[in-house]
Amino acid sequence: MNQNLKTAIKREYVKCVEAPQHFMRKYCTIQHPKRGKMKFDLYDYQDDMVNQFKSHRYNIILKSRQLGISTLSAGYALWMMLFNADKNILVIAKDKDTAKNLVTKVRVMYHNLPQWLKTKLDEDNKLSLRFSNGSQIKAVAATAEAGRSEALSLLVLDEAAFIEHANSIWTAAQQTLATGGDCITLSTPNGVGNWFHRQWVEAVDGVNGFNTIKLHWTVHPERDEVWRKDQDRVLGPSQAAQECDADFLTSGQSVVDPQILQWYKENQVKEPVEKSGFDRNLWIWEYPNYSKDYIVVADVARGDGTDFSGTATYGDLNNDSGIGNDSNEGFNVWGFFQSPTSNTVTSHWGGTINYSTNSDSSRAEDFSIKRADGTAQHYGIKYYPSGGSFAEIGMAVYGIRKT
Repeated sequence: MNQNLKTAIKREYVKCVEAPQHFMRKYCTIQHPKRGKMKFDLYDYQDDMVNQFKSHRYNIILKSRQLGISTLSAGYALWMMLFNADKNILVIAKDKDTAKNLVTKVRVMYHNLPQWLKTKLDEDNKLSLRFSNGSQIKAVAATAEAGRSEALSLLVLDEAAFIEHANSIWTAAQQTLATGGDCITLSTPNGVGNWFHRQWVEAVDGVNGFNTIKLHWTVHPERDEVWRKDQDRVLGPSQAAQECDADFLTSGQSVVDPQILQWYKENQVKEPVEKSGFDRNLWIWEYPNYSKDYIVVADVARGDGTDFSGTATYGDLNNDSGIGNDSNEGFNVWGFFQSPTSNTVTSHWGGTINYSTNSDSSRAEDFSIKRADGTAQHYGIKYYPSGGSFAEIGMAVYGIRKT
């Protein structure tokens, strides 16, 4: 090897050490589902994410599907392993196959590197890679003990919203990350109340130290409205909303149609006037008037530690607000869902509900709501958006009598 070539390689090596984006763009190969093997030409949003990975220890990514974030995490992991000794990286996903996929991406990138960038491999199997410089990456399926291992340099939680034991894993991982390790948590949304959703909400509020990265489907330069409408056709509106829109409200297994929820979010939901409690998770939309009476409704948890209890306050119950007669007045609504194990508030809603009640009703269960056609529906709290379609909130009312 002549001196000029050695100098060029040395200069290029230094560039790779200093800039993971340069390393990935110029030397990493990925497997595209349609185009086959190709160079990893980062999009602008991926380039920016790498900078955030370097600037923040903990990153939480709420994303649309197929944006190449797992691939980006694999490239970043390989960069850490090659250019740093003794880096210990752990990938946890909902099952072994999902976790293995990220290690496979690392393996493909490594084996397609030029020889002068490679280092000796001491271990190479489906679930792990270990280099002679002491750096390694391992993939495991999610169990309650999955995060309890030796000190980690980087923890990757892939599709974290779908990991059943995420709370236990995160608790265990705190000790392994205590020496200065980083964490990349990424997922499409999967409804509200799960660990990923709670971490995201707390991160937005600046409580838990996670840096938030939200990636709507529109960040991808090759996608447009035609693509989005095609997702509705292929996946169905509900599943497409979960996979594409990076929105907790329209994701998960919701009883209420996501379009109705979205309408309420855009037209009725407002920010609370106060967030209080020891963790700022008691949200208040309207302060009580102590000269008036209110009704509190509840949907209690099963008691097995995996469900949530919900309460909401409706007011007020004085006759001038419509209770006890046939009027169809409106009233404000506020409430929260509470974890049965950690007393953490995980969801909320606010808005206006139109209601009416029969004058001879004696219990809250007898409240009725007038439909758009003038008929009444008993035994439940109901709401309807513009257009008159009906949907149920899904809350029960227990033993509360009118005054």
